[in-house]
Amino acid sequence: MLQKAIRFLLAAIFCLFPATMQAAPISVAPGETLAVILDAPSDFSIPRYYSTMQNEFKKNFPTAKLVIGNQAQDIYYSYWMDRGFLEPQKMVQTQELFDLAAYCKADKTIVLLVTETIMDDDDDEYRANLRMRAFAVTPNKILTHVQTSRDDHSRASNLRAKKGAFDAALDDVLKEIAPPKEKK
Repeated sequence: MLQKAIRFLLAAIFCLFPATMQAAPISVAPGETLAVILDAPSDFSIPRYYSTMQNEFKKNFPTAKLVIGNQAQDIYYSYWMDRGFLEPQKMVQTQELFDLAAYCKADKTIVLLVTETIMDDDDDEYRANLRMRAFAVTPNKILTHVQTSRDDHSRASNLRAKKGAFDAALDDVLKEIAPPKEKK
């Protein structure tokens, strides 16, 4: 009887705590292609965000051939159009990540999902809270997964607050997935 109770408790514990992936650095060999797709509301689809992504990924993956910005977003929109949608859909299944990675024809694909952005202005200060999930994938495997939530504020504008939160979240992601820098 006691063994049955212990087994039941262990089974309940495993059901309550689903398996999660630990974020781990990914390696990109020299010359390999790394596609970076931004799945976010349309107000993030502007050069200010693309240039930040380009600069940060180039710093962290200097030997990779990057597909990022407008080029990557064109692939992303084509992926959804080929599936019969005029606008990108919310990704809810791992198979969609694998299919997107295969569609990109890159050695590795990083999908940055901005899952929520909350804007608030109070008195003379603007605040932004941004949640981001990142998946590094190949056509048949999730290499790593990271999620983060970051805040920022600005007295100047809500755009600055949102950009600051995005930059901080991207920095969190890259700290987890980028290979360690070599010491000189």
